[in-house]
Amino acid sequence: MLYFQYDEARDEYAKTLRLEVARRPLESALTAPDAIVIRRRDGSIGLNDVYRWGGCGQTAVDLKVESVVGRNWNGWVVEQVFPMPKRPLRSEACQKFTPEYKCVDMTFGNDKMSVQLASHCFLRKRVHNLDKELSYDVFMDTIKTIEFHEGSVSVPRSN
Repeated sequence: MLYFQYDEARDEYAKTLRLEVARRPLESALTAPDAIVIRRRDGSIGLNDVYRWGGCGQTAVDLKVESVVGRNWNGWVVEQVFPMPKRPLRSEACQKFTPEYKCVDMTFGNDKMSVQLASHCFLRKRVHNLDKELSYDVFMDTIKTIEFHEGSVSVPRSN
């Protein structure tokens, strides 16, 4: 597991990313019983029903699948699209289930290793201020720097 907590002062769940790294080929990760992002029998990519979620009275109205390519891997991001709420939402945590956020599940890897991210909402608008929120674009820029090596994963450090 790789954990990245980007704001200790706030809600631990909302500000923590949990990436599950496995010594399992991407194709096996997509077809395993515990798969988050799945390859269906017809070959299409979708989301395991266990990971369809929402909250605060908001339910996803659509799923968008997008392919993603890194240095020596490929994979898929599945976005759960939430509508504008019909009435004000109860709390700050509920604001995640609105069009302002991009709520995604992700699986990527190669023929030796794979990584899964389950159900995390990122700010849709690009921001470079973690006090505000982690934006999807900044997250993906970081994810695309990951490179798999025989038996390990490396993330380049900036100087």
